[in-house]
Amino acid sequence: MKFTHSKHAADLLRLRASRKPDQRAIGDNFVFEENLGAKRVAHFEAFDGDDPGLIPHATAYFFESIQGSIRTHIPSTFEAVNAPALMSAGIEPNQRIARLECIDDALNRSGTDFAALQADPRDAGLLGPLLRIMNGYPGARPAFACFRAEVAGDLKAPDWLPRLIARLGLGHFAVKSGETKRFALMSYLARDVIESTALLQPFAIPTVLDGGCNSFFFPAPPGQGFGYAVDLDPAAKRDFVREFLHMRITWDARQVDRFGEVTGPNAPVALPSARDAHLHRLRTASGRPNYGETMSPHVDA
Repeated sequence: MKFTHSKHAADLLRLRASRKPDQRAIGDNFVFEENLGAKRVAHFEAFDGDDPGLIPHATAYFFESIQGSIRTHIPSTFEAVNAPALMSAGIEPNQRIARLECIDDALNRSGTDFAALQADPRDAGLLGPLLRIMNGYPGARPAFACFRAEVAGDLKAPDWLPRLIARLGLGHFAVKSGETKRFALMSYLARDVIESTALLQPFAIPTVLDGGCNSFFFPAPPGQGFGYAVDLDPAAKRDFVREFLHMRITWDARQVDRFGEVTGPNAPVALPSARDAHLHRLRTASGRPNYGETMSPHVDA
């Protein structure tokens, strides 16, 4: 991804020269991104943000152009301006999808008893208020998701939740000492996404613009057809999990798979090592040995 805006280009150089791993990672993501066409890049640069700095500009673009403020908003992620990253309209409707939702805010706002919910996750009286809060959030932020079959082995394990958080690269769900986060695993069909919208292509390859300047995201080389989640525990040597975006849908009780919670502190993530391991796997998968650049020689872990 190349910028014409001189301030963005200068900021990008500073990010990539940073000794802070998260800043370097964000800079690298902009440089490595190749699934964005010229029209989406121009759309991004033409966006009228209040701050010309790259990260503030990307953040404002994410909230206004991608998430939006109303439920009926169509993210630029799924518009023609993002055509190179849109996935085939022929995705198999019966493919089962999985998504992890952090529900702490919805629990608090709905007054739902989480222990009771875990004991009986099919209780309509408990699910109804919770789902109404979850469905009532404004905007139409695209949902990061994966195919459930690719994490089926993790879901059979007693520690399925921390395994899933690590394997899907959800580093922003880090839990501090004494803190607990609660989650709902949603399981649904591609058909549920397809039938919820008039869009012909409601699935997309995640790009650097769609993740909100997330250092745990890593753009995939073009031609893969999907993104790939960064496994935060590369020593586990697990297979890639393909990740993709889809239009936000309205949840119903049938799509709730299970609930879980994690209490901190969680193991710290060595971001440079995790990204380097992911990069080497991407190079092998794509047949591009020169794709991207490692972090470890240049950044303190």
